[in-house]
Amino acid sequence: MKQLHSGHMGIVKCRERAKQKIQVYTESYTDCQTTKPAQRREPLMTTPLPDRPWMRVAADICEGDRRNYLVVVDYFSRFIDIAYFPDMSGNTVRLCLSNMFARWGCPNALITDNSLANSFETSHKLMVSITSP
Repeated sequence: MKQLHSGHMGIVKCRERAKQKIQVYTESYTDCQTTKPAQRREPLMTTPLPDRPWMRVAADICEGDRRNYLVVVDYFSRFIDIAYFPDMSGNTVRLCLSNMFARWGCPNALITDNSLANSFETSHKLMVSITSP
């Protein structure tokens, strides 16, 4: 303890030194290394680039300043289209998506979470992929 407190750097510095010493000790101690669980990072899954713009799009609902927005991103160009909508009803979401699709074209695939999938899949003939939030 006296060694950690040498130099009178204060409590924050003492805790930092103790943490460093514990980390160095556990990293060099063989029993700690053999019982340490192997934590592997999952590799990023890249998606193939679509052949043309607006072929595959992703959509989600975001909130900012207590207002709801529909955010749609094109996988080909990374173009972002944002639409404000006053309520969270399925009809309003369908109207916003239909408006975007009328301007930019109807995509072959819409990637979204459950909040949008149910409101749009039945009204348009496109593949809807559901991802986890």
